[in-house]
Amino acid sequence: MALGGRICPYCKRYTAKDEPRCIYCNQFLGPQWVTEAMKILNSNGLVATNLIAGACVIMFFVEVAMTVATAKTPPSPMSFLFFRGISGSVLDRLGALSTDAHEPWRLLASCFLHMGAAHLLMNMWALYDFARALEPSIKWPRFFVSFVVTGIIGFAVSEWWYGQKDYLTAGASGAVFGVQGLLLGDFLSKKDPRFQQFLWRTIIYSAIFYYAIGTNQAAHMGGLAAGIGIGFLFGKESRPWYREKYFKAAAFVCMLLIVVTFAFVVRNAW
Repeated sequence: MALGGRICPYCKRYTAKDEPRCIYCNQFLGPQWVTEAMKILNSNGLVATNLIAGACVIMFFVEVAMTVATAKTPPSPMSFLFFRGISGSVLDRLGALSTDAHEPWRLLASCFLHMGAAHLLMNMWALYDFARALEPSIKWPRFFVSFVVTGIIGFAVSEWWYGQKDYLTAGASGAVFGVQGLLLGDFLSKKDPRFQQFLWRTIIYSAIFYYAIGTNQAAHMGGLAAGIGIGFLFGKESRPWYREKYFKAAAFVCMLLIVVTFAFVVRNAW
């Protein structure tokens, strides 16, 4: 690159190579490999969403590999396309919430596991749909932390709601409803009249999916309620940039927890 500079992956402007921070947007650049990685992740302006989707896709391939490896007869590739294509025992071993397993780390692991390709694709489509409207405005650290927190709260509500009933549940939908809740919370904080209309539409869609394919309504409503609360607080902030460094630190802690959780889970599952 001319003059030993590089393009900032955040604001897309040219800055000197030896600058630790971008001279325009003040974002930390770090080593060259970090800049290149962020350039890829930020190619569509959705760093957190790309990280979340990447983690979900990686774990889905792990699920498929384990289902194939542990099946008595080789499963048809087409079976993985449906909502129940992944073996229940594999989901349980990788961290899905179930009747007989109540380890706290499952509340996090379950957010990144899916029961089939259709389940994964539906959640990722909804995630990107809402992220395009939300992540650029609240910035990726807040979005990432909010996804993780609302997902965990959604599954905590699910575990409380279902109690001792026979169940196995996993998926990003509780956190996706949490992302919708962020938007609703922002509407509420600004007394935007769209709040009520959007809230009822979200609840009706959740009910339709529940009766059509048996989705986890408790996780949806738990994630939605948590998202509304967080979004309301974000909307009321007078100096959101002041806390940005704390949310960046929290986002990296969440990433570390996710990596450690799945390293532990996959190691023990095999």
